[in-house]
Amino acid sequence: MTGGVSVMYAGPRIPPMRILVVTRTYRLTGGADRYALALQAELERRGHAVIPFAAHHPQNLPTPWARYFPPDLGFSDYGPRDRLRALARAMTGGPALRALRRLLAEHPVDLVHVHTTFHQVLPPAALAWLRRRGVPVVMTVHDYKLVCPTYWQYVADADAVCRRCAGRRFYHAALRGCAGCGLGGIVKGIVVALEAYWARWTGAYAGVAQFICPSAAMRDAIAGYGVPAEKLSVVYHFAPNLTDHEENALPNASEQVLFLFVGRLVAEKGGLWLARAAADLGLPIAFVGDGPQRAQIAALTADFPHLRCLGWADPPTVQAWMRRATALVVPSLWPDNSPMVIYEAAALGLPVVGARVGGIPELVREGETGLLFARGDAAGLRAALLRLAGDPALRARLGAGARARAQTEWTPDRHVAQLLEVYARAIGAGRQ
Repeated sequence: MTGGVSVMYAGPRIPPMRILVVTRTYRLTGGADRYALALQAELERRGHAVIPFAAHHPQNLPTPWARYFPPDLGFSDYGPRDRLRALARAMTGGPALRALRRLLAEHPVDLVHVHTTFHQVLPPAALAWLRRRGVPVVMTVHDYKLVCPTYWQYVADADAVCRRCAGRRFYHAALRGCAGCGLGGIVKGIVVALEAYWARWTGAYAGVAQFICPSAAMRDAIAGYGVPAEKLSVVYHFAPNLTDHEENALPNASEQVLFLFVGRLVAEKGGLWLARAAADLGLPIAFVGDGPQRAQIAALTADFPHLRCLGWADPPTVQAWMRRATALVVPSLWPDNSPMVIYEAAALGLPVVGARVGGIPELVREGETGLLFARGDAAGLRAALLRLAGDPALRARLGAGARARAQTEWTPDRHVAQLLEVYARAIGAGRQ
């Protein structure tokens, strides 16, 4: 770390490796992709060779490995017929498996690190093929795909987290309409349920040597899938290092109150719920992100001008907004696993007001680094916002606590050392 104080973490000394990293896209989109790209940079800094593998997309970052990427089949497949083709590709491997075979034939690797099981990039058939080849595979579990065919364990307007598919009862995805409305949603529900059963019947995930869980909540969730405890490792993400210039900008000395939401504007992330729950408080809230609920949030700004809907922003712009903010609000309605935005806020000494759901309570310590409220509890959210807005000393204390945690527990050095331990276990398991 170039500025501030960091705690070094000594891990195993592992010779340089060639690592294939699988993500849905190769660009700065959601937290999983941002984490994977940041991890790639940290691994390369330590002498490891990282080969990306993702779906083609016009907004992907440039890379010479793009010539091996499978076609961008997953971003326009919405009709029932397209959904059935997607199921066939999940079962047979389709273009993704052909691209993977070609890549590994020309560039063998020591290990595959999977960040997605999206059927267009790494379908169950591809996982099974890697197992037969004896290639060690580790998987960072960013979502609930193993236990929920629709990924999120979320049903709109439900009073609690949805766990109907627990115990491999994946048929609920087809029966309950949680994959969407209309004929398209019904077909999608059937397809994702069949894909989940196919992965189970073929033992696709049996070849994953180690599952990296970014929260204990995720570990506990996928343990119910039948994954042996020795294959589950909790490894939290890491907060970005700051340059000396960035260090000198801390802390945020602004006394002007501004709450900040950063994320996709979709139902499960709770942005629209936040806007509606807190609109009449009169507190400035800025929403940074894009998604299907953006228009609804923007419409609220006409009656509540202290709400601002800013749209998508690049990482430097997001960081600039974080420096101005009083606190980050993470009002997730799904059991959010390990939101990258919390680590990014902690690096800047920004406290968090978060929902007590999923892995969020592991990242936000009540009264130490932020404030928590019960999932979907509007009164609890409002009380937390008003408390922070009226107490500058509390804001400063919580921000300092968040910053200290980023500098000790969530450093890149500590994270990579823990990750290399997992890699070593995965490679060792393949030699037994």
